[in-house]
Amino acid sequence: MPFIDDFIVEIETDSAHKTTASAPSSPEGRRIPKVPQALLSLKNWQLYFEPAAVSMGPYHHGNTKYERVEIIKRKLVRQFFVQQMAPVRDIYDKIHDQIKEVRDYYEKHLTDGFDDEKLTFMMLLDGAFLILCVLFRQICFSAVTIRERSTFLRDFVLLENQIPRMVIEVFLDSIGGLNSKFFCFGHPSFPFFVPVAEWGREMGTAVDHLLHKLQMTSTGDGQANKVANKGIVFQRKNVREIMAKGIRLKGGKPGNFDSVSFSSGCIYGELIVPPLFMDDFTLTYLSNLIAYEKSRGHSNYQCVITSYICFLDSLIDGVEDILELQSAGILYFSKCSLHQEEDLFIFIKEIALNFNPDSGNYFHASAMIRKHMEAKWIINIGTWLTEVSMVYCRSPWTGIAVLAGFVLFFLTATQTYFTIFPRK
Repeated sequence: MPFIDDFIVEIETDSAHKTTASAPSSPEGRRIPKVPQALLSLKNWQLYFEPAAVSMGPYHHGNTKYERVEIIKRKLVRQFFVQQMAPVRDIYDKIHDQIKEVRDYYEKHLTDGFDDEKLTFMMLLDGAFLILCVLFRQICFSAVTIRERSTFLRDFVLLENQIPRMVIEVFLDSIGGLNSKFFCFGHPSFPFFVPVAEWGREMGTAVDHLLHKLQMTSTGDGQANKVANKGIVFQRKNVREIMAKGIRLKGGKPGNFDSVSFSSGCIYGELIVPPLFMDDFTLTYLSNLIAYEKSRGHSNYQCVITSYICFLDSLIDGVEDILELQSAGILYFSKCSLHQEEDLFIFIKEIALNFNPDSGNYFHASAMIRKHMEAKWIINIGTWLTEVSMVYCRSPWTGIAVLAGFVLFFLTATQTYFTIFPRK
């Protein structure tokens, strides 16, 4: 086994140097499929699925574009094994024992070019590099530029860059002290902070890989296995229409994309939608989550992220609606490839045109909005109050003027009453 033998010799050589120096403190379909062609055919979307710096797994392995990082990867993993005193041969053998199951995660014809030895060694390097960069960032990031740091994390969430769960678990079981650490992605839209000891399963469902874990964490209540009402479409009422009927919009809890809710009061209604912070990481992450949900759509699997985007689409008929969602704290823009609101409008429409939602929570909210808007007495009062607030309370000065008018009217009415009916 030349790959692993040569690598272990390199580690043993590094270990010898270390002693003289101070030590630094069978599935339904493929679980890691290729991105569906329906997504690759969309304009500019291919950029969201290609690694920018690092190849993980067999799909992009050997591409000369990633040669520089492959050299860095091998060096850092070697140092990591030395520092952790990892049983490299045991880890390799455990992965090799499961290599048939590992192959079943990927598209079959795309792993045929790798024999068991080469695929096992690839999993050893890539799995260790993922653990190193996510759990030991200070070690990994000391050897790369600041730009490459964020690029690595971005590449780790690509669908075609995923490493099977069983490979990660070999490392977690073989290297001491990892269970006290956390998988952490500190993004506003996706606050992911999960103890290593808890990452293997989610609500009784086996996790396929890191992207799958992120997806299940984004569902909040863990009901991502229940498919509801496929084929039903959302009630199309844009933001301006529902606001005109007295419905207020509010941003919900970040990272819980299945937590949409609608409450109907006597006059007003309130729609709470999870917020979305748009930047380049968000675009890549959303695109790959949707690709994963699309590839698993044949099974009893809920497409929460796809449903979320399709629900936003039902609220948006133009850029004005996007501006209202921004004012309500539902959409936030950061520096990203979507330079204007029009770009986000196109991005959302492309998803909605090509994919169908199936999340029960979103169907329920859509039905509640329709019921609220069809209640005639609510419409009349809510519309009147909304028009008053929109016309007369658009600015602080007009609001003060309206309030002063009400006070003056009240005082005049009171004076008139006591003039007609003087107190004895």
